[in-house]
Formats: sequence, C-alpha cells, structure tokens
Amino acid sequence: MGISHSKTKETIIQFLLSVFALNIDEQSGSKEFSIAIKKAMKFQQEDDTLHFRACIDLLEDTELAIISAFTYQLGDIKTQSDFGGQYLRLYGILNAVSLKISALIEIANLINYSERDGLKKRLQSLDIYILRNIAGSHTVDCNFNYKNDGSAVTYKETSFRIYQSSMNNFGGCIKVVNKQGEYLEYNLLSILTIYEKEVRDLLIKMAYFSIEKLVIKKEKRVLLKQELSKAIAELIDYEKLDKNKKQLSKMISKLGFKKQ
Repeated sequence: MGISHSKTKETIIQFLLSVFALNIDEQSGSKEFSIAIKKAMKFQQEDDTLHFRACIDLLEDTELAIISAFTYQLGDIKTQSDFGGQYLRLYGILNAVSLKISALIEIANLINYSERDGLKKRLQSLDIYILRNIAGSHTVDCNFNYKNDGSAVTYKETSFRIYQSSMNNFGGCIKVVNKQGEYLEYNLLSILTIYEKEVRDLLIKMAYFSIEKLVIKKEKRVLLKQELSKAIAELIDYEKLDKNKKQLSKMISKLGFKKQ
C-alpha cells in the first residue's frame, strides 16, 4: 500500500492552494478578474497567478521524490548493488531538494511572507543543499566558492568528486573530496531529516500566514485554521518510512543475530 497523501506534507501544501482557489472563486464575477486576483493574493504582476500555481505543482512533485528518498535512500537493499542507479537517485534527490527550496522561496516572495528576509540564505545553508552544490552541481566547476568552516582555511576556488567506494544503497557515508585533498562526509538520511523538519516548519508557518493575510472572511479563516491544525497533528514522521532499515532488521533476524 502507498502512503496516504493526507499524512504527508502534501496536505499542508494543499492549504496554500486552497487559499488561492478560494480567492479565485470569490473573484470569479469580477470584470477585471486577473487584476482582482492579483490584489487579493497581493501579487506584484498579473501573471504571478500562473507562477504561483507552477510553484505549488513543483512543491507537490518534489515531495514525492523526497518521500522516496526517505523510503529507499539510494536504492532498495533487496536488489543487487547498482552504482549507476545509486548515482541516478543521488542526483535526483539533490535536484529535488534544490527545486523545492527554489519553489518555497518563490512562493514566500509572491505572497509577501513576513519572514521571507533571510529565508534563501537559511535554506541554502542546510547540509543537503551544500551537498547538492558540491556533488550534484559544481562537481568539476573549479570556480565554485567553498569555505571550510572547520578550520582557518578558506578555499575560494575548488572542485569536488564523489568517492564511488563510499556509495551504497543506504547513503550512510557519502564521501566527497576536493582538489585540495579535503574530505567531507554526509549521511543522507541525517541531512535529509534536518532539511525535512526545516521545510515542514516553514510550510506550516506559510500556510497559517496565507490563511490569516489572504482570506478575507473571518469564518473561512477560522475553519481553515482548524482544518490545518488537524492536518498538522496527523503528519507522519518521515524517518519512519525507511524500508531499507526494516528490511535489514529482518535479514539480520533471519541470520540468527540478536540485537545488542
């Protein structure tokens, strides 16, 4: 059985779309419909309606990729090790993260989210985004700016490569090395978890903000907030989606090993 969308962050994303749809419905009789929607949603341009909708679609599509990453990381451990598949999933996961961050920043700007200042810097400082830059975007870009915060050394220009020997289906220790010989290691699930919680909190705040600032009628605001609170309470913990971990436990159990 698949995961119910009502239990994932997709349900929170739907609240952003609901506010948009509500305004479209309320302004449907307006002679200058596009102008009315622009005003109701506090957009700067009339074509921002299409841009907003595209960003919502991107949030939902990339969420499916993130859920798959939590479920199988770089590959189902029941299958034979496949370096090509592992790289494909790694690049796909990192790109999905980057796309979702871009969509979140765009939506925050479109609806004039009150905490949008500094949002881009905060999201792009997450380890998962840094890994995206050094392993999935600027791998051979010698002009990539990278700062080693763990020492006094700052490399203004460098490039990275992934150590294939560090790759496995779990993504538990993805190792990259730059041209100066400096190693960095990342646990995919760990940095994904930090990212997921940051994005979850942001989506919830943006959903409440959009209801409060973009829904005119009080009774509808109250109802939407009640529904949002219920949806938040039912959100699943993405860390519990890990089927690789469950399958590994079963394999260990069959071999007769006992947990210490």
